[in-house]
Amino acid sequence: MRLLLLIRSVWLTRGARADFKRSERHRLLADAYLNRSIARLDVADAILEAERTALTHRV
Repeated sequence: MRLLLLIRSVWLTRGARADFKRSERHRLLADAYLNRSIARLDVADAILEAERTALTHRV
């Protein structure tokens, strides 16, 4: 009986470790998407600022 409990605990530990690694990969992927979105917003902001400057300084 103890052997079965030991096998079960090892099996559950492996599953928990796999879940943790999967969630860590998902977190890293979400961070990458967030950074890409922030970079795109920064570029869009720079473009809008340049257009605003061009319109206000038009002669």
